[in-house]
Amino acid sequence: MTQTTETKAEKVAKAVYRCDWCGKRITFSFFTPRQCAICGRHGHYDCVQFHDEPNDGGDYPRQYCDECWKLGAESRAKIELLEEAIEKEESHWHIVAQKAVYDVQRKNIKLI
Repeated sequence: MTQTTETKAEKVAKAVYRCDWCGKRITFSFFTPRQCAICGRHGHYDCVQFHDEPNDGGDYPRQYCDECWKLGAESRAKIELLEEAIEKEESHWHIVAQKAVYDVQRKNIKLI
């Protein structure tokens, strides 16, 4: 007994990206296309400079087009100051907690 298997080819839509600055088609490779995390525009290296977000903490840094990066300069400066204040407060918290634990161990008293 023979068995016949029928296969059908599926048509798959392929996304075509065009540079939002020059209109040129963006070919896909490991490094392209790049998309701004703020405005969502796509671009390539010939037309626009992208900036990677420093210390993002994720696997891939968010990328911003030059225009959005420049518009965010004041906000990034404020964020940096806030992050420094948070680090300072966390350090203070750890020192206070470590001192309290040390006092408990030394005097054998309860924290609360």
